[in-house]
Amino acid sequence: MRWFVTQPFIVLVLAYCAGISAGHGDCIQVEILYAAAASLLIGLLSTLFFKSYSAAAACVFGLFFCIGFYSLYQKIHPDPAGNSILRYVDQGSRTIEAVIAEPPGETLHRTKLQLAVRSIHDRDRSVAATGNLLLGIKDWSRRFSYGDRIRFSSALHTPRNFSNPGGFDYKRHLAYKNIYATAFLESDASITLVRKGEGARWLVFIESLRNKIRASITNSTQPPSRDILLALIIGEQGTIPEQIRNLFSALGITHILSISGLHVSIFALLAYAIIFNLLKLYPRLLLYIPAKKIAVCTSIFPVLGYCMIAGMATPAARSGLMVVCYLLTLLLDRPQHMLHTLFVAAFFILAVTPQSLFEISFQLSFLAVFFLIILVPAWKSLGNKKKSGPLGTLSPLRAKLTAYTADSLRASAAAMLGTAPIVACYFHTFAPSGFITNLVMVPLAGFLLVPLGLAAAMMVFIWQPGAVLIFKTAALFTDFFLILAKTFYSALGDALTTSTPLFWEVVFFYGLLILSAVCRTRKQWLLYGCGLLAFIGAEFSQAWYANRPVDSLSVTFLDVGAGDAAVIQLPNKEVLIIDGGGLMDDSFDMGKAVIAPYLYSQGIKKVDYIVVTHPHRDHVGGLPYIAGRFAMRELWHNGAHSLLAPYQALMKTAALNKIPIIACTGATKMRTIGTVTFEFFNPSGEISSGYDEDQNATNNNSLVLRISYGNVSFLFAADILHEREAELIEAGTDLSATVLKVPHHGGQSSCSEVFLRAVQASVAVVSGRSSRKRKTPHPAVKQRLEQLDIDTYVTEQSGAITIKTDGETFHIHQYKSISSI
Repeated sequence: MRWFVTQPFIVLVLAYCAGISAGHGDCIQVEILYAAAASLLIGLLSTLFFKSYSAAAACVFGLFFCIGFYSLYQKIHPDPAGNSILRYVDQGSRTIEAVIAEPPGETLHRTKLQLAVRSIHDRDRSVAATGNLLLGIKDWSRRFSYGDRIRFSSALHTPRNFSNPGGFDYKRHLAYKNIYATAFLESDASITLVRKGEGARWLVFIESLRNKIRASITNSTQPPSRDILLALIIGEQGTIPEQIRNLFSALGITHILSISGLHVSIFALLAYAIIFNLLKLYPRLLLYIPAKKIAVCTSIFPVLGYCMIAGMATPAARSGLMVVCYLLTLLLDRPQHMLHTLFVAAFFILAVTPQSLFEISFQLSFLAVFFLIILVPAWKSLGNKKKSGPLGTLSPLRAKLTAYTADSLRASAAAMLGTAPIVACYFHTFAPSGFITNLVMVPLAGFLLVPLGLAAAMMVFIWQPGAVLIFKTAALFTDFFLILAKTFYSALGDALTTSTPLFWEVVFFYGLLILSAVCRTRKQWLLYGCGLLAFIGAEFSQAWYANRPVDSLSVTFLDVGAGDAAVIQLPNKEVLIIDGGGLMDDSFDMGKAVIAPYLYSQGIKKVDYIVVTHPHRDHVGGLPYIAGRFAMRELWHNGAHSLLAPYQALMKTAALNKIPIIACTGATKMRTIGTVTFEFFNPSGEISSGYDEDQNATNNNSLVLRISYGNVSFLFAADILHEREAELIEAGTDLSATVLKVPHHGGQSSCSEVFLRAVQASVAVVSGRSSRKRKTPHPAVKQRLEQLDIDTYVTEQSGAITIKTDGETFHIHQYKSISSI
């Protein structure tokens, strides 16, 4: 038990994390947990009485598991009793008075305010209320700050997810921040500022300092340098253009844009070096004081100052805590216990914010430091066996440069490989160029841009003209930084696209990575090589199995809210997407946030055909992103012309990549891809009307197509209305199909009884989402479907709906496992 006495936090944190994971999965009844915790507590007291310390340690581990479970359980299952705002959710508009509880999050498209509700006003009364609320503002002209008390009128809504495989659990993400309701305003014109300065006084003070620094950066620099400096100095990334994010992602240096442990560590190193060298100016002083320890202790304060300037946001606070823990180990003369120190820092972080375990910033920071600790010394010991160069002993200068380069490469490799599976899970990329770009870009940002920016930030409160001069200098270096990044991209190319790794792949990969730190003998390395070959062989086998032709057709109707999107996987493994959902503004990219994660989760990295039924935002909004990232081969559309922004972006992407753009109408011949046929019924001829003219005309000119495989067929009726349904039937069009994608999201202006009888479908799928004013499907449509005995599935209730057929029979799988309505 000596290891537990000297380094207890490693196992305690693992037990605590296991409990948090169980709570995240909500896989244990809380009553069972209470009983287990009581039994473990009694067992712990008994084992201590009988001095059975091994059993006592086991009981402690179990208690930490229970504590971890309950820390998330209470967030997932909030108590709506009393005056909670949950009582007012989905009940119409209310006048709400609340205090801004976090620094506002601004993006290029909207502002988000996290509010602590104080009261809710009805027509004739005002009641106290509690709970957190997330308010989104589309158009804003005023700047709000932490501690502002505001009043506004809006309806409260329950946060909702897009329920698809690979999707982000937005509802749970907000619950972990104790947010259980959302609201939305078109502009901030209707917001009344009641008063300022509520909340914790020290946070109000810090926010006032941040406002001055922000204003100085904004007034003295221009985009995009301004946006990079805002991210590096005060941690605000919302205004960074998407092009720069994509550039940094391709080079494997996205982490530079965040205030992470890397930035804080470099700043701590600089602070230590400056303080230590200042002490060395007085040699006699070094005889009486431990200069190194004083420098270490003193450098803690600049680190805390940096975190405060960053607004004490969770990632910055976590990074600061990790660095402070490391500095404390140096003060205690225990640098050999780095791994234990990392787990101590993780324990304090997770004790305060247990949900951090599922945040990518924590995962990346922890894994990067973990593998730096265990891999770099092991790899360095292997390299130290060779102490001379190929031409003999190296000169002192060359030896230092060689050692620095080698250490940097080891550190870069350890951090990149240690975080690669997580990056693949979240971003679906791996940038081999990062091994090189990190060697140059990280020191440039950490030792030049950040110190310059922080020096200017301090100067803001001393001499404003000096601050402006330093900010302008920092902006010049930032411009050079961006030019260098673009040069690297031109020379090294884009990142590799990866699908979502499977569980066994992650475990196997990390196992091999950890074993590389413990192998010493030739026999061990031989066994390691066999394991590596086995992993590579398994990967090739997995790729072959996933891409082999099959004898089934799979059609998945995705949950994209009120829009349409379907993914068709053909027997020959080609992929076709019909429509791509979308919201009414550009604040949310349905392609990036919903469709792409589904494709990656299915191992799909290429989309062969994209079909646009008509140019409406709820059908085309997510397609530009998919077309630009998934190697589209052909674009099919209904021949309409439109000035709609996402439609224009899609067409531009196709033109730039020389992708054939094919107009499909009722006159288009039936097309066969492998053993699957495609028939086009609508529009009847070439059209020119689009979104910009008449929405009903655009709906009626939607591309209607039938996909057939054997004796099973799918009719995609897009958004056609009653009049076009009647025209197709009068023209004698054979509309019969096994599965009907119900037109116009099940609205009352479509899906007539005559049309349903003409289709003769066994199954109907409605893609849409209800609101307070509109039910999906409309009650009249629902009644007609029931009367004709058509099994109906709604994406809002079932999530993604997958129908797989062998050409004779079909099987339906609902992501949320909801029975048909």
